[in-house]
Amino acid sequence: IGLAFGFEYLDNRIKTPQELKASLNVPFLGMVPSLPADKRTTNPLLDNGVPPNFAEAFKSIRTNVLFSTAEEGMRSLVVTSAGPGEGKSLVASNLSLALAQAGQRVLLIDANMRRPRVHEIFGGQQEPGLSNVLSGNAKTSDAIRKSSTPGLWVLPSGHIPPNPAE
Repeated sequence: IGLAFGFEYLDNRIKTPQELKASLNVPFLGMVPSLPADKRTTNPLLDNGVPPNFAEAFKSIRTNVLFSTAEEGMRSLVVTSAGPGEGKSLVASNLSLALAQAGQRVLLIDANMRRPRVHEIFGGQQEPGLSNVLSGNAKTSDAIRKSSTPGLWVLPSGHIPPNPAE
């Protein structure tokens, strides 16, 4: 029993929303449940038949994001994580979709220069995109694409540079 308590004491991972608030001093906006294995391989967007609890989690986060901002509302939101494969593209895409469904105008920018995925999720071409615009090889108006959801536009990552960190 002492060993179990010892391991629990040494475990410094964040496990609850209350621990998140206390450790990072940031508001808790919501939690997203994991998808079943069969839904991970298909296109896991809110309008593609995902489980109801998954869709409801994003609608709850959308509401919390909208009500957590100042009078004029938010102008930008960043979705990031410490490592690859943690669901940045999935969260950003579904949150963008949920915001657009609520009547917001949304531009989803895929700034992941290592493993871009937003163009795959929305079924478009990777180029021209953000890296092409930044390097001057394309105009912004050519790189931004309208999605099938009213009010949602997508700017894919573009050509993957040989040195993404720079």
